[in-house]
Amino acid sequence: TYERLHRPLATAGPRFAGRLVTLGSASKSFNLAGLRCGVAHVDHRPLLDHLATMPTHLLGAPSTLGVAGTIAAWTDGEDWLSWVRGELLARRDRMTERVTADLPGVRADRPEATYLAWLDFSATPLGEQPSYRLLKEAGVALSDGALFGEQGAAFARLNFATSAEILDDLLDRVADLLAGAA
Repeated sequence: TYERLHRPLATAGPRFAGRLVTLGSASKSFNLAGLRCGVAHVDHRPLLDHLATMPTHLLGAPSTLGVAGTIAAWTDGEDWLSWVRGELLARRDRMTERVTADLPGVRADRPEATYLAWLDFSATPLGEQPSYRLLKEAGVALSDGALFGEQGAAFARLNFATSAEILDDLLDRVADLLAGAA
């Protein structure tokens, strides 16, 4: 999250007691993808009892490296995470500013969390599945919004967790494509 701190649902009050399953890992925040270490807190007795009857091999197992990485990240990684959060905030703000100023017809909400932005190309000549034209004609690879559901057909998902130079270059390419497509 950026401006607001994340508030876990479990802290929202006693009305949720006994009804929550909370899953977490250090993999996204601390860039530890692939280390296979997640945690679960099950505050729902019937589900906990059911899980206890399952063969343990079905629940997976963390890797030794994943456990060590997770402990290190959660114990000593706050300074690094604060730095990364600042970098991502700067990219998010730059992306939002550039979309508004330089990409006519494209709309993007300013994300409150994560490093992914949904770009709405519905008011542009790129039409449905703009990611294909962006890749073919501008050399910009964004995720196809339609992969996330029918309502995403005119959207492309941008990962802005990159350098300012790369972000500006890809947005320049999109702007050039839109100028030529008009």
